[in-house]
Amino acid sequence: MKTKQASPTIVRMRKFIDHELTALPVAGVNIGRFDEARHRLQAHLLLHSAYSNGLGYVPDVDPWWKGVSSDEEFDPALLTVAENESGEVIGFLHAWDSGFVKDVAVAASARRRGIGTALLNDIFHAFKRRGASRVDLKVMSTNYAAIALYKAAGMSVVNEVG
Repeated sequence: MKTKQASPTIVRMRKFIDHELTALPVAGVNIGRFDEARHRLQAHLLLHSAYSNGLGYVPDVDPWWKGVSSDEEFDPALLTVAENESGEVIGFLHAWDSGFVKDVAVAASARRRGIGTALLNDIFHAFKRRGASRVDLKVMSTNYAAIALYKAAGMSVVNEVG
């Protein structure tokens, strides 16, 4: 008799940012603000690639951008990119002004170099400057690499919803 595998759950994670934060640079990588004209297509392609493993979904570029930029919690200052020395977007982070990280994606060829941590640290600093005391996100329970990244960045599990 086959046993039914449980569906993945959603894990809510949180980092309290009420203490000193350390930003660590990544050699050959620039962490900066998103510019729609320069980064929109590259960021979308990066998200599409990151979610191609079935752990998320991103619509086509125009509906995606319309949804992002028309959201009531949208703030363009909370879109962060990581670019290599050639100006290619190799990392992208999208957060809402409520202190919630919506998306984090790093190009497969650029993973395990500290880029995800640098993107998270940048947004932690941004929220700290705004007076926030914490930052939250949600991740699929089967996205083990992302959970490891978030834990390494100082986030902890708040709960799981199935």
